Amino acid sequence: MNHSLLKINNITKIYDNKIIYNNGYVSNLQWFPFQLEYVFNKLKIPLKEKFVNRNYTVKDMGDILNQLFPDGVDIDVNDIAELKKYGLFKYNVVDEISPLNLGGYPQFIPTINNTNAYIINPNTDILYSKKEFDKKNKY
Repeated sequence: MNHSLLKINNITKIYDNKIIYNNGYVSNLQWFPFQLEYVFNKLKIPLKEKFVNRNYTVKDMGDILNQLFPDGVDIDVNDIAELKKYGLFKYNVVDEISPLNLGGYPQFIPTINNTNAYIINPNTDILYSKKEFDKKNKY
């Protein structure tokens, strides 16, 4: 299976309209819609197609970013906490495959919409953190 890859702030993940699962859980190896929407807003790129007024899909957004930034997107934000919140800060853990090299540990349980086609934007102040998420204490 071929996957499309997108690099943002030196974090490379899969982007696709299909939700990718790993052992029954939504995989953190993919860009979530809210992350790409944040990037679009920071870069002042419209989130809708111009003539048909349709929201871009995850695949659309990834394709557009790859076309505009073939070597990867670098978000220049003065507020590192904002990058960390959206999982766009790479902690640079050396010689280890770690969620910290993918923007941190998600601090939410991904919720899928009623058609199982889209990850709903989490309603929480902290989206990603350097600490693991304790699902037992949260829900």
